[in-house]
Amino acid sequence: MKKTNNLNEEREMLKVRKEKNRNGVEFNTIDIGNLIRVSTQMFDMNDNHYNQGSFYGQCSLCAKAIKNAHTSFSIICVGNTTTAVQLNQDDIARDSGGYMESFELGSECGKRIKREFKNSGLNWKDYLITKTKERANG
Repeated sequence: MKKTNNLNEEREMLKVRKEKNRNGVEFNTIDIGNLIRVSTQMFDMNDNHYNQGSFYGQCSLCAKAIKNAHTSFSIICVGNTTTAVQLNQDDIARDSGGYMESFELGSECGKRIKREFKNSGLNWKDYLITKTKERANG
């Protein structure tokens, strides 16, 4: 299913995919790779800036430095850093050959991905670990 944004560009909506671990038990993933909004050159520039300073972490999607732990997000990944595992199925995903632990997302990428989950009718809390204090209606 495609959705049109304000710029009249078509983009794929996020879709839950089923993966299987080594025991044949299914778990849910979502590919967020098409939500990366930086060029290779910008990624390299962000990476260079990160390597020159002392920061909390680095966004796995755009390589921007994360200055504050309380404004970042994390995802559990399998296969690559853009395939997010449904959080309550982490134990099942651990038994897959491609389990990769968690990766940080900066506040900009995290908020954008959160919005895309909502636009796709999915609960972002099922996939994103938030370190921010969410409002009651978050």
